[in-house]
Amino acid sequence: MKHTKFLIFALVVGIISFLIINSRFLVIENVFYQSPCDTPITYKIGSIDERFGLPRSEAVSATKQASDIWNTTLGKQLFIYDSGATLTINMVYDRRQLLNTQINLLEKDIKSGKTTLKDEIANFERHSAEFNNKLTAFKQKVISWNAKGGGPQEEYDKLIQEQQSLNEEETLLRGIAQRLNLSTSQYNTQVDELNRTIRSFRNALQVSPEEGVYNPQEERIDIFFNNNRNELIRTIAHEFGHARGLSHSTNQQAIMYPSTTQFLTPTADEIAALRKICRKRPFYEPLFETFSLYLYRFGKTL
Repeated sequence: MKHTKFLIFALVVGIISFLIINSRFLVIENVFYQSPCDTPITYKIGSIDERFGLPRSEAVSATKQASDIWNTTLGKQLFIYDSGATLTINMVYDRRQLLNTQINLLEKDIKSGKTTLKDEIANFERHSAEFNNKLTAFKQKVISWNAKGGGPQEEYDKLIQEQQSLNEEETLLRGIAQRLNLSTSQYNTQVDELNRTIRSFRNALQVSPEEGVYNPQEERIDIFFNNNRNELIRTIAHEFGHARGLSHSTNQQAIMYPSTTQFLTPTADEIAALRKICRKRPFYEPLFETFSLYLYRFGKTL
């Protein structure tokens, strides 16, 4: 009986000792091993150029969706919206957005103009066919009465009246034809303008291909495009990735691909890279990396 009590006592003491030692180890681990992702990056909406036509509430919603892409990847808060944050997300209206807006408006005008022009041409062709049928019938009447050696005054007056009516209709059709030629010319001019604007847009993209920029020195993310909501969310998520240390990817389906897409799901490589960035490491490791980088740069100046 005493032997059994001693075993129970020893077991309880062992469990308590293990918990105390383990808790101390966890405390030591938390002190000496840290993750840069333990502290979330806070952000807020900065300035929004009114030419975007983007309400601030929609901008907030888009940024939260973008941050959730990374938050759910590791199951922890990597980014949090905070109205008092220093990192700002700004909608900057530059030449590329201006050209893109012009392209959208021109395409809309051309599409509308093409539909209207097509309907007007169809109406003109229908009226022309009706006029040709009337003219053919009139000529047949004249030939018939001439073959008979003429007709009564009543019939002659009817023919004269019909001829005047046909002349008026012909004048009207000529005016419509001239206007349609002008409309076609204007339509072609709009198409040429659209093509020139698209070429300018492509040239601008070659100079500044990205739709957003993360500036860690000024603690700001500038977004230059708002084509549609998915692209906006993806662009913000892309810049958030840079803020967490992710580099560009050559995978076109990756969020960190340099050119814009509408893919909103991190690839396996991106998840692995984020896990590596957010892994727990000895507190001295970042200091060592910074010191090594300093020595490397100092060596290059010698």
